[in-house]
Amino acid sequence: MPRPIDAFALLAALAMPACSPAADDPAPATERRWTSLRDDLDRPALTVWGSSPDDAWIGGGGLASGRGALLLHRVGGRLDEVETGLSETLWWIHGVSADDAWAVGERGVALRLAGGVWTRVATGTDATLYGVWEEGPDAAWAVGGTPTGAGDDDVLLRWDGHAWSRVAPPRTLGATYYKVWGAAADDVHVVGQGGLALHFDGQAWSEVATGTHADLFTVSGRSPREVWAVGGAPATVLAWSGTAWARAEGAPPTLEGLVSGVSLGPDGTTLLAGERHQRWLRDASGRWHDGTEEPPARGDYHAAWVDARGDALAVGGNYLALGAPGVAPFGVVARWGE
Repeated sequence: MPRPIDAFALLAALAMPACSPAADDPAPATERRWTSLRDDLDRPALTVWGSSPDDAWIGGGGLASGRGALLLHRVGGRLDEVETGLSETLWWIHGVSADDAWAVGERGVALRLAGGVWTRVATGTDATLYGVWEEGPDAAWAVGGTPTGAGDDDVLLRWDGHAWSRVAPPRTLGATYYKVWGAAADDVHVVGQGGLALHFDGQAWSEVATGTHADLFTVSGRSPREVWAVGGAPATVLAWSGTAWARAEGAPPTLEGLVSGVSLGPDGTTLLAGERHQRWLRDASGRWHDGTEEPPARGDYHAAWVDARGDALAVGGNYLALGAPGVAPFGVVARWGE
């Protein structure tokens, strides 16, 4: 259904100094820090993606609680909930513009954003789709499976502009694929259970050794030779050299447990997010900032997104605890910025 979007404007009045500063005076430093956008959501937030610094989508859902899909739209400073009518949790969002994106999730759900409206598109699978990467309006990949082993696995889907179709993996492993990301149509990565990694060269998919048996939850990059994959446990951060995966040099030494979110921003900023509200951000100068105890210091973070100016969003909640007796779901959205 069409989503209501209120116009947002921010007016600032700047007082002019009595005299101009000297030409060689340094510009005043602007401090960035973590702040809480939401820590009261009634469902975990599991994915975040934006087309610009002022236009981002956040998705998630109730998982075992049965509270249905969560979809939020951040435009400027507003964070509005969008009604989808879905009972299925949304696990990942990716797109190429403010009006061209995909969201995927439980029971093979795929939603396409076009004309300001999200529309469901058949995928031909009942497996959970954990990841999607859009190359353009006529090309996208989606991946998924059933981690419990009780359903469809090795799910690799291709969008050709008209329909989703199943693509055979290089080998049937009975594994769940968690995420997909590409630098180009002929340079696409998939990661998944047990340290699984696949690479597409534009013609065929092949398996790639990772040197780990830890589950790899997310893959993200900023160029063909700047690609990271994260997972756990133990906490795992891998870097792609262009031909092989290896432990990422310079990753924070104190990461623990599960690392499930990674985003490499175009300005050189990198954000890692994980369980026990871990957030490690490396700014464009190469300095790491530990935001683990900064607001909101609760829940487990699942996904991260860095925008073009070096600001970032991290989203999560208590998704790892759901299913336990008496646990009520909640979600959090944190922002790194001025």
